[in-house]
Amino acid sequence: MPKRLLLFTLLYFSIVHTSHFWSGELSVFFLPVFLFLVISYIVLIVSLFIQIYKSIKEQFYNRFRSQVIEIMFLLLFLTFIFPEGIIDFSKYEGADILVATYEGVANCIDTITVRDNGLAKSKNVCFGITEDEGQYSFINDTIYLSYKESIFSKERTYKFGIIRRNTFTKNEDNLIIFNNKKRFSWNDLFNT
Repeated sequence: MPKRLLLFTLLYFSIVHTSHFWSGELSVFFLPVFLFLVISYIVLIVSLFIQIYKSIKEQFYNRFRSQVIEIMFLLLFLTFIFPEGIIDFSKYEGADILVATYEGVANCIDTITVRDNGLAKSKNVCFGITEDEGQYSFINDTIYLSYKESIFSKERTYKFGIIRRNTFTKNEDNLIIFNNKKRFSWNDLFNT
């Protein structure tokens, strides 16, 4: 039993701490996967306490069980402290030049991040997470975006945006995003 518990804990830890690479690919399946991971975490915590109880009852005679408890405690504690992973992989993608966010209906959030290495990311969090990656180019006050093809983002991928001074605050810029030249989205994405 402790061997399977250790393997499941290691698998859980590796899944959670590599979520940077796969969470944007799940789209609408993100919520069920997230719920599964939360339930798994609770089950692992309960299993840890059961193993501690058994170990105390055995007076710590079983050395392997004690090692499993130590490893489980460490991995579950690290997951509690760093729920998005120990390593912040976004730091290695370049420095942010522009980060614009828009909060829409039902607390849905669109975020466009433009980095100094030519990478553009569009992230949509609304009943799931969808991420698109691509390239960008600036021409005057217009930013042109080209994203890789994705099965989840054919209708929502932005093509270009115009940077305008905010008429209310006068010290912030707005990024007005368009899907294409004929059909546009009037969403004002605020610089952060």
